[in-house]
Amino acid sequence: MHDTELELLVRQLAEGLRGDHDAFCRELVRLLACGHPVTREHLATVLQMTAEQIAEVLAGLADLEVDPSGNVVGWGLTFVPTPHRFQVNGHTFYTWCALDALTYPALLRLTAGVESSCPVSGAPVTLSVTPTGIHDLAPANAIVSLVIPEQGSSCNDDRGSFCNRSLFFRSRRDALVWQASSPQARLLSVADAYQVGGLIARYRYPS
Repeated sequence: MHDTELELLVRQLAEGLRGDHDAFCRELVRLLACGHPVTREHLATVLQMTAEQIAEVLAGLADLEVDPSGNVVGWGLTFVPTPHRFQVNGHTFYTWCALDALTYPALLRLTAGVESSCPVSGAPVTLSVTPTGIHDLAPANAIVSLVIPEQGSSCNDDRGSFCNRSLFFRSRRDALVWQASSPQARLLSVADAYQVGGLIARYRYPS
């Protein structure tokens, strides 16, 4: 993919993915990456917010995953199993979509082992993702699917509109079979999708 085409795709995705509480969500994901559910009290302390403010923001995050005690166990990065296993520092997590698995290493400045499966063939797709690149990709010609969400509609409002259609595929042939039922989806090499993830992290979560 040419740089200009990649840049346009990133800007479209960033606009569609941007929500009202991106800074809050970045800290929430960072806390989840520590390896345990996040209490509301801890969120309030870290973010210097009141309990009422924390409750209001969390209530506005669609698809937020909590345990019976009300602790956060997932938002993008999750303890609840999905097709995308995400292993960091001895902890096993999952991500809501393939793009999350490629974005979080850049956002969190960590290295992750990623294991997913092709929804067409069932074949595994594995790789190591670092803040600076991808390694040990198998199969080497794996593909990632992406859709361009309507502005503000993706993970913040409807997980199914974006996350459930961002997947890893064993090969372009398998991806094309799946694309027949989702013709609006874009198909990228894992290398290009990794670049997209890193740029989105930069656009959505500037330091």
